[in-house]
Amino acid sequence: MIEDPYSISVILIYSAVGSFIRSLFGIYKSYSSVDVFRLNVRKLLVEFCTSMIIGTFGVVILSELGGYNYGLKLFAIIGGLFGADILSMITKKVGLTKGLNVMRMTDDEIKLVNFNGRQINAIDYLRRNKIMTKREYEKLNQTSNDCAKRDLTQLVKKKKIKKYGTGKAIFYKLP
Repeated sequence: MIEDPYSISVILIYSAVGSFIRSLFGIYKSYSSVDVFRLNVRKLLVEFCTSMIIGTFGVVILSELGGYNYGLKLFAIIGGLFGADILSMITKKVGLTKGLNVMRMTDDEIKLVNFNGRQINAIDYLRRNKIMTKREYEKLNQTSNDCAKRDLTQLVKKKKIKKYGTGKAIFYKLP
């Protein structure tokens, strides 16, 4: 049983350590998997707090049910590490397939809702580099020639990008 404030504060501290490790791992994973990395502090903070709260809650329940007082620090770290995964699992089980999204979207992001991730990468790329070829699109998104044609054609039809040139000299710009 957890009754004294010291035990509760120790659990919270160890759960925070687990959540912090999880956050660092998430930053590393995101940074190493994309060409353009933007740290979203709000989303990171939500994930950290969620991991900590769910992890701490799980440890308290384990402690109350089984009397695992000796391994509470370890349980708290593990709970902090996997707290957000537990929440994601619960939301998907209940039927919220996209999980919880507490982010506010900018006007530009709302305009891009109907596009896939590859197309959004292309628009971000064009914002930075001003010009892009189909070959650059394929390399950026690690996709096939046919997929690149389809995606770029859709962006042109929806007037998100403009197509210039003919044949092998085709390139794309933002309108």
